[in-house]
Amino acid sequence: IVIMLLQKKMKVLLVRTKFNDLTVPPPYMPIGLLYLASMLKNNNIEVEVIDLNKQTESDLWSAIETSNIIGISMLSYARSQAFRIIRNIKTMYGDKKKIVLGGIFPTMMYQELIERFPIDAIKIGEGEQALLELCLEYETNGQLSKQFYQSELMDLDSIPFPAWEYSNFDWWTMQIAKSRPNLEINGLRIGNLRWSPIIASRGCVGRCIFCNAFKHWGYKVRFRSAKNIADEIELLVNKYNVRLFSFDDDAFPYNRQQCMELCNEIVKRNLKIAWKADTRADVFDREMLEKMHEAGCFMLAIGIESASQKILDRIKKDLDLDKAAEMQRLTYTG
Repeated sequence: IVIMLLQKKMKVLLVRTKFNDLTVPPPYMPIGLLYLASMLKNNNIEVEVIDLNKQTESDLWSAIETSNIIGISMLSYARSQAFRIIRNIKTMYGDKKKIVLGGIFPTMMYQELIERFPIDAIKIGEGEQALLELCLEYETNGQLSKQFYQSELMDLDSIPFPAWEYSNFDWWTMQIAKSRPNLEINGLRIGNLRWSPIIASRGCVGRCIFCNAFKHWGYKVRFRSAKNIADEIELLVNKYNVRLFSFDDDAFPYNRQQCMELCNEIVKRNLKIAWKADTRADVFDREMLEKMHEAGCFMLAIGIESASQKILDRIKKDLDLDKAAEMQRLTYTG
């Protein structure tokens, strides 16, 4: 009689801690974790996502019980809960559960965090490839060989779309749209639309001294192709009935060609959507604005930071206020 013992499949739990009630902006769909979940799932690694902004700690501890690796996304203003969870996991399970941190705060503070807390590893910078490498190593060897995991930056078109099925669109709303229930874009009342964030690029051209995004993304900006972005939008429209989008790049549109091609794709595919974006005051012109409006753009949040040119220069914002005023007038006049 031959008895075959099947090895228990490894499972990864991805966790986002709860934001403070006073946090502005409020919590949003955890698109970063959904990108990680998609990368793991596409490589046949079992994964679960817990978002403590919408789920309970009871949900969390049930998921921890069946997981081998717990990956925690940590922002500086949500770190206290993460520290408590880390200590409790290690008190209860010791080395049986591996704890991995990721996000912009651990990327900047990796040495201090690894020295002060019972953390097994930190992934630095962009997470998809680094986390996959870590998980495959653990699956093969049953241990981690490094404290810090960092990979080369990826071609963004090669990264699979976020695994939207690990979140819930009905949990999230765009407050700006809710406050404008009668505003119609493309025949759609935006206050009633299902919403999703989307990312067209990673990185920032700025070097503002109050921000470290450019460090996190390796001092360069990478762009997805217009077709790749439009494919994701079309998927969200057709599969999940999402019609409202926010581009959550550090600045969209920074790449003029990408923006024009994307707007053309949206119009060509007859994707009736509405969208907003965070942007700089020196990246668009009248032709771009007209094309963006045709494709469903209803709002641009322009980061100016200060009305003092002296302060802007001191914080290295690299922005001319006269240019900002000109662009602001242009957005109003169309």
